[in-house]
Amino acid sequence: MNAVLRTFASENTRGFFWSGLILFVLVAFDAPHVYGQAPSVAGGWAPGLRARARTVRELEEAWSKVTPEELLKAAEAGNPEAQYYYGVREWDEAREDNSRGSQWMMRAVANGKNLSESEKQASIAKWENASETALRKAAEAGERGALWFRGSKETGQASTRGRKGFEWMVRAAEQSLACAEFAVAVRYFGEIGWLIVPIDVKEGMKWLERSADHGFESALHRWADFYFGGRIVAPDIDKGVEYLRKAAELGCLRAQYELARHYASGEGQPASDDESPVELLKKSAEAGYGPALEALAERFRSGLGVSIDYIRAIRCYQSASAAEGEMSLGSRNRRPEILDLVDENFEPRSPLSIEYVKFAEVLGIYLKATERMNAPAMARLARFYIGGKVTRRSVVDAYGWFNLAAQRGYAAAAQERDELKQKMTSEELAEARRWEFRPTKVVSH
Repeated sequence: MNAVLRTFASENTRGFFWSGLILFVLVAFDAPHVYGQAPSVAGGWAPGLRARARTVRELEEAWSKVTPEELLKAAEAGNPEAQYYYGVREWDEAREDNSRGSQWMMRAVANGKNLSESEKQASIAKWENASETALRKAAEAGERGALWFRGSKETGQASTRGRKGFEWMVRAAEQSLACAEFAVAVRYFGEIGWLIVPIDVKEGMKWLERSADHGFESALHRWADFYFGGRIVAPDIDKGVEYLRKAAELGCLRAQYELARHYASGEGQPASDDESPVELLKKSAEAGYGPALEALAERFRSGLGVSIDYIRAIRCYQSASAAEGEMSLGSRNRRPEILDLVDENFEPRSPLSIEYVKFAEVLGIYLKATERMNAPAMARLARFYIGGKVTRRSVVDAYGWFNLAAQRGYAAAAQERDELKQKMTSEELAEARRWEFRPTKVVSH
């Protein structure tokens, strides 16, 4: 490490950013490229096995409960899941160490200037053999040389630790653990934002291809993105669609949604009716994928590829608002603006374009019925279901809403319910008796 610091200090660099980057690269290349052969069989795993026994989340949940000592022992014994989890954990913790070291180095900057080369050499000579306690005290007291030396030392150690974590990921990837193959690939591509692994596109492509062959959804998505965007490979819409289709067949909600978008745009052809844009959106929406819920809502509202159904549209918009955003690390999706077409009293706002007037009216009635349990609004919903103009026709739903309104003392609803009952079949009546309001059943109910 001291040799690295001396080399680094003698470089003719300008500014903290470039000096820090050069340090990371020097440490990365100074570390040996030792990946070794596939570990011995352990924990039921064999070299070359196409392994995707559980999702990354399940894997992390399982190994996070293991003590660090047991985790390392399992990794050393050759368990690829343990190797992957240990490697990722080491990488992540090393990045935190690097951030702290960078903060020390930032504190050494005075009036926008980093230490001069002579000052860096003097700092190395002064602090390389000093105790950690003395170095820490001097840095905490604000001595620029100590600040720079401590930061340089910590970022260098972090880089070494991070590379070792990467080597554990490689060991897991060599046993065909698909998530590890993907983790190795993106680090070779330089997509993690920490350049301690030399960028090697050829190696990245190799591991990405292996991960995709083993059915890892993120790898399939990355290939699709490459082909759609023409990044690294020549643009090829058909190949991009094919990778999305593979991910969609595995049940990937994002892939189902994106495949629907591409088909709707005329990019690629569905292989069957089950692959139509609407059917793909339904599959993704029924599983709670927010973007698919909102896209399906727009179709129910506008009648694009489906019959107009304002009530289903409203339920989809509401579910989209509540759904966890997969792309935002668990945060909630934004509230669709269309749900704000009514005011706090659920009355349509004005002015509204002609396209939204009727929808806003139905939205207000629906919210009064479901959130305020307003009996007249419930009766109006029932009439919508009888008419079948702004929602699908359903005597069962109409009966259910009339019945709810009647239970709240609305006599007109009770009368209309009884009149409707005389026109219903025995099967419809049996279903109506089991009817209950289920707002989360956004597609089929």
